Amino acid sequence: MNTEKKPVPLLRFPASQQNEEWENVKLGNCLLQIPDYGLNAPAVPYSESLPTYLRITDITDNGKFDKSHLASVNAELTSENSLQEGDIVVARTGASVGKVYKYRKEDGLLIFAGFLIRLRPNPNKCNSEYLFQYMLSPSYKKWVNITSTRSGQPGINSTEYSSLPVPFPQKLSEQQKIAECLSSIDSYNSSINEKVEQLKTHKKSLMQKLFTQKGQTVPEYRFPGFKGSKGWEEKRLGDIFKRITNKNITNNQNVLTISAQYGLVSQYDYFHKSVAASNLSNYYLLKKGDFAYNKSRSQGYPYGAIKPLRLYDEGVVSALYICFRIKCCDFVDTFFEYYFETELINEEIGKIAQEGARNHGLLNISIDDFFNKVVLFVPSPSEQKTIAECLSSIDRTIRLYSEKASLLEQQKKGLMQQLFPQE
Repeated sequence: MNTEKKPVPLLRFPASQQNEEWENVKLGNCLLQIPDYGLNAPAVPYSESLPTYLRITDITDNGKFDKSHLASVNAELTSENSLQEGDIVVARTGASVGKVYKYRKEDGLLIFAGFLIRLRPNPNKCNSEYLFQYMLSPSYKKWVNITSTRSGQPGINSTEYSSLPVPFPQKLSEQQKIAECLSSIDSYNSSINEKVEQLKTHKKSLMQKLFTQKGQTVPEYRFPGFKGSKGWEEKRLGDIFKRITNKNITNNQNVLTISAQYGLVSQYDYFHKSVAASNLSNYYLLKKGDFAYNKSRSQGYPYGAIKPLRLYDEGVVSALYICFRIKCCDFVDTFFEYYFETELINEEIGKIAQEGARNHGLLNISIDDFFNKVVLFVPSPSEQKTIAECLSSIDRTIRLYSEKASLLEQQKKGLMQQLFPQE
């Protein structure tokens, strides 16, 4: 007598509730062939005359192909090393072990790299999209964590992938319905994320027109009411801002770090821990609306980043930061928040940064040069406010779409826990 407990999901579609049982089936029994390893060859700069190389770094956490940094491989494209519609690729080693991607024709002709394994589902036994969605689920990730735990570098080989127990409904039609349900959420979420990227591109283009460019005192675009007004005035950064040197005598524990998206954020929120010194008495104390300049180079910030404190009433930053605040009501802090996003400030900082005196990416910039040599072109307070409100409205829309995408992702995770049987 078979007493093995059958897998049963919490949620089933109405037409699938006629007591059809599910089975845990080894993945290898649902494939057309033994899982194949990818090609071990070095990547070369991307070329249209060579096949595109799919690497672990090209796969996003939600199973998409990231085309932002394409690379090629100097090899012949064959049926053995290329991908076809429905193929699923999984990472077999390293920190990204278990990461999964499903090939689609619109991704182009791809050769997959050696740290990846190709799975080719048997369409008579397994719906490819169903398997892909299952491999994005918490149950699969739990299996990966257990299976890849070993001494040295974590990894999963083709034999282990073949032994992966996958819960399958007996009917392919039920697999298809589950796949369609979850993939429709993915499709909708992709359209939202695409809208976010379009808005970001629009904002960047608009900023180039709303701010004066090098050698100009009038921007390309001015709002009604300001057309024909006098040109923007040249100001030194020290004419607009005063330096903050107030030390943390109140023992404030809200240690801040710079985030490209959120400005100054708590280290606990950003890193989930504090990486600050144990003694915070020499840190600078900032109030909401104050600015901090981190002189360290980072991705997207070749001359460091200047960000405001928006999320908290107070916080502290390392004394390595240059901190400052608006001097008077003739200046709108939000306007300068956007000004500091432009490349105009990079050009100015580049003039005073000593290229040969960098220490681990930390720019050597004197306080005096920063406040007295960095030049900004500034309009009237009312025009500052109008520009800031325009760009803020775009940011609010971006935030709303991003939050919607995040909520959809959470909804999908909850749905997956009900559509797939849980251990």
